[in-house]
Amino acid sequence: MPHVPDLSGAHEALFQLRHLAQGSREFCKRELLHFGDDDYTPEEWETYQGQLHFLVSRTLISTAANFRVLQETLRSGSEGDNLATAEEELGLTQQAGLGEVLEGEFNLTLRESCNKILHATEFDLLFHESRAGKPSRRYSHWSGEVHIVGSKGGREWKLMLAVPAWCVAVDNYFECFSGDLEWR
Repeated sequence: MPHVPDLSGAHEALFQLRHLAQGSREFCKRELLHFGDDDYTPEEWETYQGQLHFLVSRTLISTAANFRVLQETLRSGSEGDNLATAEEELGLTQQAGLGEVLEGEFNLTLRESCNKILHATEFDLLFHESRAGKPSRRYSHWSGEVHIVGSKGGREWKLMLAVPAWCVAVDNYFECFSGDLEWR
């Protein structure tokens, strides 16, 4: 019997991750969170950034693992021979907008993005600086993107992952194939 992917939990986690990515700007604006300058980083920012980093990292890893378990389970079942065709027909193989390959040569598919998440040696959230209010006050917020670095066969690769788009693509994949599982 194969591992059992937690698709219900993954669906919920993907929703929460999208909400975090898309709500970071407004939250940080209201809280006036800012990463400071070269000499000083406010404690509030360090706490926010640390908690966000942990939540995003944990959710990406668990979801990527669930994706790979689902895909391997489907490949090992009777529908395994038709999986690649079904993925292609549903437009699930090459997903536009998942991110950008910054270094290395690979196609940024859902499967490959999950592999990169699971094998990363570096993982950083990308933040932007903005201004709001009168008088104008600086604040920083998560862009919804992560920078992921690792290596394969001694060759370094780098990837910028657009988290909200990735969440939607993975959730669509789960929706398309969750009914096709054959538990042995």
